[in-house]
Amino acid sequence: MEIGTRNGWESASGTAVQADPAEPLQPADSGEPAPGPDRTGRGPERALLEPALAAVRETGAALLLRGDPGMGKTALLDWAEDRAARAGLRVLRMAGAEAESDLPFAALHQVLWPLLDTGPALPDGAQGPLERALGLREGALPAVTEVADAALALLARAAADRPLVLLLDGLQWADPASAAVFRSVAERAAGLPLVVIGATRHEGTYATCPAGRAIDLEPLDDTRAARLLRVLHPHLADWARRRVLRAAGGNPLALRELPAELERAAPDRLAVLADPESAELLGELPLGERLGRLYEDRLRALPQEARRVLLLAALGGPAAPTPPGTPSPWRAIEDSGLARLDPATGRVRFRHPLVRAGLVHIASSAQRRAAHRRLADALPPHDPRRIAHLAAAAIGPDDGLAALLYAEAEAMGDRGAEAEAASVMARAAGLTAEVERRAARLVAAAEMAARGGRLRFADRLLAESATEAAPRTPQPAALYALVVAYV
Repeated sequence: MEIGTRNGWESASGTAVQADPAEPLQPADSGEPAPGPDRTGRGPERALLEPALAAVRETGAALLLRGDPGMGKTALLDWAEDRAARAGLRVLRMAGAEAESDLPFAALHQVLWPLLDTGPALPDGAQGPLERALGLREGALPAVTEVADAALALLARAAADRPLVLLLDGLQWADPASAAVFRSVAERAAGLPLVVIGATRHEGTYATCPAGRAIDLEPLDDTRAARLLRVLHPHLADWARRRVLRAAGGNPLALRELPAELERAAPDRLAVLADPESAELLGELPLGERLGRLYEDRLRALPQEARRVLLLAALGGPAAPTPPGTPSPWRAIEDSGLARLDPATGRVRFRHPLVRAGLVHIASSAQRRAAHRRLADALPPHDPRRIAHLAAAAIGPDDGLAALLYAEAEAMGDRGAEAEAASVMARAAGLTAEVERRAARLVAAAEMAARGGRLRFADRLLAESATEAAPRTPQPAALYALVVAYV
C-alpha cells in the first residue's frame, strides 16, 4: 500500500495520510454491539480513514482510494458509510455509471438531490446556476466554477446542521463536469465539517490529479488473504482454499466470490491435472458475472490478434509467435497494462491472475478448444500437459483419451490428491463412449471426491451416474447415502 501526495485529491496540509492513534470514532449509540471480524481484508486502510471521520466535527478532510477492480474500494466505502451513520453523521453517496459519463452533472445530481428541498434557498446567484446544472430550471448550462461554488454553499449549509460524509464511488465514470465540481469541493473541504472519500481505478483523471491524499489498494498479502478467506468462507475445504488463494491473487472480491463459482462449476471446467501450473492454467476457473466483468472492457478493447496471443498464454503456453505479415500485437498489449512479455523467459506476465482468467472467460468455447488444440500440438506425446490440453479441446467421446485420463486420475489418487483426481476422473467419464463404463467412472470420481472432502461434487456425480446406467453393485447406493448424510 502506498500513501502519499504524488496523486489524488488536494488536502489542507498537502501531507501524506498517516495512521492516527487517536481515539476511534464512537457510534451515536454506544450500546450497539462491537463490530464483528473484518470482512473487507482492509484493516490498515480502515485505520487511515477512521481519523478523518472521527475529527469531522472539528475539521474536514478529503481522501482518495485508488485500486484495480475488486480491490475493496466499494467495501471500504460501505464500511465508512456504516461508521458514519452509527456516529450520527449524514451520508451522501454517489455511484458512477459508465452509461451516464457523457451527461453533464449527472453524478453531481446523485449527491445533491437529497439536499435541494431542505432549508432555505441559496442566494439566486448560487441557486440559479445549480438548478440549471441539475435540469430544474431552463437555460444554458452554467460554468463549472459557478456550479462548484453553489454546490459548496449547499453542502456547507447542510453540514452546519449535521456533519456530512460524501462517498464518491466509481469516479472514473463520473462525467467531466461533475468530476471538476467534486475536485473543487474536495480541495475546500478542510474548512467545513465535511469528509469527502472518493474511489477510483488507477487509470483516468482522478488517478492523476495533483497534490492529494491517496490510499493505494494493492493486492492482499498471503497472510491477509488467507485470513479474509477464513472469515468469509470458514467451512471451505482445504483443496478449494488452496485453489482460491492461488487464483484470487489477493483480490478481495475474488476471495469472496470464487468459492461459490467453484462449487457451481461443471466437472469438465475444473482442474485437469494435479500439477499446480497445469491445474491453474488449464482449469479454466469459472469467474461468474461480477468477476468476469472486472477486466472485460479492457480485454475486449485489444486487437483480435492480441487477444489470441494472450489466450494461448493464459492457457499455459509461451508467448506465441506472430504470423508472417501480421503487425506485432505487443505494443497494444503492453500499452494496455494488462500483460507484458518477460524477455528473460519468453513467457507472458499478467497484471493479475484475474486478467488471465478473464481472457478465458470472454473467449468462446470454440476459441478455447482451438487454443488448447494448438498448445497440445506443440507438446511431446507423453507430456501430461498435452493430455490435459487434448481433454480440454475434446467435444465428443474419445475412449483413447479417456483411458489416459483414467490412468492419470488413478495415479493422482494414489498420491493422495483425491480432491483433484475426482475432476480428472469425471472428465474421463465425460469422454467415455460406453454407457456402463461411463457410469462406473462417474462413481469412481464420486468416491474420490467424497474422500477428498468434496461432498457436494460427489453428490452431483452420483446423481449423473444414476441417469447413465443401473448400478451392478450396491456401492453407488451406499456411497450416495453417505454423501447425502453430509451434504
